Amino acid sequence: MFSIGGESWFGVFANQRSEVVRKMGSLNAEAFLARKNDILHSSITCYQILDFIGEGHFSKVAKCVDLNTGKIVALKISKTKSKVNDREVTILETVRALDPHRNNIVKYFDGFSFLDHYCLAFEILDKRLCDLMQENKSHPLSLSEIRCVTRQILVAFEALKSIGIVHSDLKPDNIMLVNHKDQPFKVKLIDFGLALPVSRLHIGMNMQILAFRAPEVVLGLPLSEAVDMWGVGCTMAFMYFGKSLFPSKYNHQITSGRYSLQYFVSDEQAKWRLRTPLQFMKVSGFRPEISKRFTDLARDFEDLIARGRKQTCDDIEDRLAFLDLLKRCLHLNSIHRICPSKALEHCFTSQVKPVDEMEMVSTVNTEIGLGASFGDYFNQLTESPKIEQPRTLSKHESKPVSYDANVFTDQTSQKKSFQKIFEIYSRLKQNILCRLL
Repeated sequence: MFSIGGESWFGVFANQRSEVVRKMGSLNAEAFLARKNDILHSSITCYQILDFIGEGHFSKVAKCVDLNTGKIVALKISKTKSKVNDREVTILETVRALDPHRNNIVKYFDGFSFLDHYCLAFEILDKRLCDLMQENKSHPLSLSEIRCVTRQILVAFEALKSIGIVHSDLKPDNIMLVNHKDQPFKVKLIDFGLALPVSRLHIGMNMQILAFRAPEVVLGLPLSEAVDMWGVGCTMAFMYFGKSLFPSKYNHQITSGRYSLQYFVSDEQAKWRLRTPLQFMKVSGFRPEISKRFTDLARDFEDLIARGRKQTCDDIEDRLAFLDLLKRCLHLNSIHRICPSKALEHCFTSQVKPVDEMEMVSTVNTEIGLGASFGDYFNQLTESPKIEQPRTLSKHESKPVSYDANVFTDQTSQKKSFQKIFEIYSRLKQNILCRLL
């Protein structure tokens, strides 16, 4: 037991418990917010709040001292009591079986309820990945730094997959640097508030913030651990560009496929496409807003990566490997999206040089090409479509249509897209990257 002057900290502060409880109990439970120097009691120890180091919508994070051991911990204190807190504790108890250091997952110590507020004690970490990038004025990370962070997160997801857990909320806010000064870019995955067993996933669930939300979540398709790999892809893009690849706000909320038919339509040839702005307004009553984004200047996804920033010729192969892994993480069809174990074996994360650049292109065409290319999908989401004249909607548009995982497949455009990708790769060094030198 940690002690000062022969008297334990626990003994010094135990007598204050009744006063703390009286002070806290006088407040409405829903309005309660812990204060600096307050002491919170679990069944095994007491925690004194030294300072507050973070706050979210549902909780505050306090820097505390464990009065039994003298160790500094991070205490996540919920603002309200809900069933979500019970679920998080259950998940954390399951995740506790994993080695937190080896698997890059935040170490969980204790969980308890104090005056109807859930408190979770974790190891103290440094700062969030998004905070680091904000400190650097959203300057993109280098490919070596992106590789370092990506590999560690993939290790965490491989471990979670081994015990059947889906995190479902990966974003830069939930990746924390352990000690950036002494261990640069050593990171851990945090916040299991929305995590759940894969067996509990079901069609129609709402998860992930909009900018990181997987297509199957939006469209109400079957869900799996692949939603986390979509989050990995979005996080990789965030580190590369210094901003989110997809917009984070829509003028009309897209929620778990509930409004899917307002966005997509099957034409006379039974092929799926996005509605034009005029068609969307007609069926939804909302006027679509076309926002200007940094992606608008790119011809396609490959061109966007090439235009992303100026780098040297020595970086060409690394950038090519990065692009390949990114496209595999952002495969529209969740069934064919790369899994953590395969991603860890990829040449970008493993730094094993591919045999031939053109061989990589062939692999991209084979494995990524099971649905429409991400470049096509990306362009559909970001380009400003022309307003068409009103026309009579076909009978296919008025009927409910069941979705499957290949709703985006268009073999003609797919073939053209692959040919374009092949051409871009074949002259990548000469006509694209070298112009940025």
